[in-house]
Amino acid sequence: MKSIRQQLTGLLILSLGLLCIAVGLTGRQAIRNIILQEFDYSLITKAHDLSTLTEWEHNEYSFEFVEKRMPEFERVNNPEYYQISLETGDLIGRSRSLGAGQLSLPAGTLSEKPELYHLILPGGVPGRAAAITVMPQWGEKYPEPQQHHRKPVTIIIARDTLHLNELFRKIDLGFIAGLLGLFLVVILSVTWIVRRGLRPLNTLAQQVVAIDSENLNTRLPLTSVPDELIRIVEQLNHLLARIESAFQRERHLTAGMAHELYTPIAELRSITEVALKWPDDQESTAGVISSARDIALQMQHMVDVLLSLSRYESGVQRVDFRPVDLNDLLNELRQSIEPSAQNKQLQVRYELSPIPLIIADRIMLQTVLSNLLNNAVEYTPSQGEVSCSLTSTACGWELRLTNTNPALVPEDLPHLFEPLWRKDASRTGSAHCGLGLALSNRCCALLGFQLEASLPQQNLFRMTLTIPAQKIIASPVEF
Repeated sequence: MKSIRQQLTGLLILSLGLLCIAVGLTGRQAIRNIILQEFDYSLITKAHDLSTLTEWEHNEYSFEFVEKRMPEFERVNNPEYYQISLETGDLIGRSRSLGAGQLSLPAGTLSEKPELYHLILPGGVPGRAAAITVMPQWGEKYPEPQQHHRKPVTIIIARDTLHLNELFRKIDLGFIAGLLGLFLVVILSVTWIVRRGLRPLNTLAQQVVAIDSENLNTRLPLTSVPDELIRIVEQLNHLLARIESAFQRERHLTAGMAHELYTPIAELRSITEVALKWPDDQESTAGVISSARDIALQMQHMVDVLLSLSRYESGVQRVDFRPVDLNDLLNELRQSIEPSAQNKQLQVRYELSPIPLIIADRIMLQTVLSNLLNNAVEYTPSQGEVSCSLTSTACGWELRLTNTNPALVPEDLPHLFEPLWRKDASRTGSAHCGLGLALSNRCCALLGFQLEASLPQQNLFRMTLTIPAQKIIASPVEF
């Protein structure tokens, strides 16, 4: 595929070239017409002059030609020709330059309006003639005769067109030379203009090429950018921001994975080294096996969550939309968190309005609600409070999980849905690896729900799950 520069240059050269040819042809034809009109005007003027020299008196025609006044009809080189005749073909007068020849008449009926035509002059020379038919003037010596005795005469003036054709040939040669020169100027001008016009694109391309994974924080400048490229540059900057964010998430994910795997791997190495020192200690060996199993389950859980998150983000996981009874699902999950809540002496309150059936993937929705409830219980300090409310709003339904959490600050909220993010940078805890909210957020996006985190007041943290009205398909059922 041709480049934009080649396409623009070719189209502009072709367009301007055709325009130059059209203008040149028009100008050439106009010049030829003007010259030909001047040539014809000279013939017509002389024909009218000769008509004043033609008289009719005493039933005779006379022609008084003065050689000194019109020497062009008598000269040897490049002479002009005239001929005066009656309708019968009888000649009244003729130029000496005709010799024994005659000027041919144009086809058709002649009148006082000049008739212009091409003909062959004596000697086979091409020429052009003007012919008019006029009534001769009355003589002054005799009284005017009867009207029917006077007859019109035909006056023909002719000139060769050798010099005219030579002039036309020079005009054509000049036109071709000028057109070629103009076409060369067009090529050079268009090439320079297109190169200059596309210079901002070349500059932009160089700036984009200079950006790599090491300097993704670079942004393309908007100064000195043409209006047509401003929106493109803005979108490129937005794209760079998204790419930078994606690279940062990848780096954080890689670092988080390293931290998360480092501790269980170190524990596995430690307990196996202890078991190898005392291989005969059955009780110690059984404890090592049990610990290794727990560590393996913890690592497997983290890998399963990562694989699920990868499937959801890549679109591989199919979403099975079906009617889901939110009542049953919340009852199951409510029972699963009660032992942990009782162990931490948490005060858990439920304020649930009648719950409708909704369109969702039950497994995904269960993952979301399970993560939210378990996180609420896990991160609430002992003797804290957890509240779960489900209310109807103008946009649908909202499930709000609020729990005591003095550790979080507003600056932490944008990071809560990042994979493997933890408030505790040292990652001392092992119950959670920081993937639950990232997975829940992705599931909500696939289900068409919205998940938001907020700090409604000091020491309180809230997760809000919004279910849009179009996802509700049945009448509510009492909880």
